[in-house]
Amino acid sequence: MALDYEQQYYNDKVQLIVGCDEAGRGCLLGDVFAGAVILPKDFQCDLINDSKQLSEKQREEAFIIIKEKAIAWGVGRCTPEEIDKINILNASRLAMERAIENMNHKFDMIITDCMDIKKYNVPIVISVSNIKINFVSGLIKYPLDSGSSSDSLSSYESIICPPLE
Repeated sequence: MALDYEQQYYNDKVQLIVGCDEAGRGCLLGDVFAGAVILPKDFQCDLINDSKQLSEKQREEAFIIIKEKAIAWGVGRCTPEEIDKINILNASRLAMERAIENMNHKFDMIITDCMDIKKYNVPIVISVSNIKINFVSGLIKYPLDSGSSSDSLSSYESIICPPLE
């Protein structure tokens, strides 16, 4: 996988692009999660193409590759209580903001899948096309998806999720 789609946005002012995506927005119960990632412009990985075509073992392998090769990555979440208070759309946006903040890295642009994030003073591209960088951010949040066990969740959560207020 090459970052073909993203290449059109790199220029003198845009060198670090964040891909950000959420999971759990369609569920009736549970948290909503988001993943954010900045990959090197020359990132290549044949394994990473379409998460729906990967086995669980391949997803885990891809996740390891991403953690090793990414310039920065982060995960954010919102609890059911937060969702009830601010609604699922705003909770999804907040989870994305938390994922971006958890990267703890500067960036020049954000690419999201159907979600406008207004908090940052950078260009935002909202696209429903098959964006590879968003697929990668989807893999980052993979261990935190609702299908994960609570033991798995707590181990990731303690490392990368900020305390909820």
